[in-house]
Amino acid sequence: MPYAQADKAELYYEEQGTGDPLLLIMGLGATHVGWVLQVPAFRKQHRVIIYDSRGLGLSADDGEPYTIRTLADDAVALLDHLGIKRSHVLGLSLGGMVAQEVAINDPGRVRKLVLVATTPGGARREVTPEMRHALGIGPDGDLDSIEVREVQIDMKDVGANITRLSFNNPLVPWALMKLARWRGNPASPEGTNRQAQAAAAVDTVGRLHLIQAPTLVMAGTKDRIVPPHASEVLASRIPNARLALLKGASHAFSIEAPWRLNREVLRFLKA
Repeated sequence: MPYAQADKAELYYEEQGTGDPLLLIMGLGATHVGWVLQVPAFRKQHRVIIYDSRGLGLSADDGEPYTIRTLADDAVALLDHLGIKRSHVLGLSLGGMVAQEVAINDPGRVRKLVLVATTPGGARREVTPEMRHALGIGPDGDLDSIEVREVQIDMKDVGANITRLSFNNPLVPWALMKLARWRGNPASPEGTNRQAQAAAAVDTVGRLHLIQAPTLVMAGTKDRIVPPHASEVLASRIPNARLALLKGASHAFSIEAPWRLNREVLRFLKA
């Protein structure tokens, strides 16, 4: 199986198709399996790279806490391993936070940037009331309290709640979890916990102007995890960015309405 070495981590990856490289960065607790409905569409025009984040799926790490910058450096390490100097980058949810960091800190590596159902974080910590309830922090709680050093959270329960909130159709997450188990790489509660800790500290609001790549920001109007307002902030602060709000779409519209995501992304990358 193909692996790339990163700092204190070994990253499992797959690539399909030919053309301009397109790196896909998945969200909280999810593995490369989550791109199952994107790869067949994207590989017709692009060299598509998908991978498991450190500590999840088939990837491994040392089990120590890390930051979103660590995950961004992992993405760049993967591109280096593949000999790719510049790539389109698409990040979903937490993957969108990682993609922002790649574009801010390594602007020369990103041709075009796509941010899907994600947030710049910051003092407002853009999450919905439903997501706060899933994390057990209440409407006025501080997201920093999800750190395991302060509050012990059962990430299996939290993960199940987040998965439920991600979809409008309750049958979809059930089928997706079955697929992950069948593929042999279900999400890791420990790895998901470390991702959640890293996400809690994200704040790119004051650095978004540093992004040089043309950017497409996408969000569903019925997202129950990250409010569409977070995408409006991203689009307003990133130079040369445009916003696409998909009416009625959930947080995980990459699975529930893949044709909407795929069409918009391919049109943007081709322009």
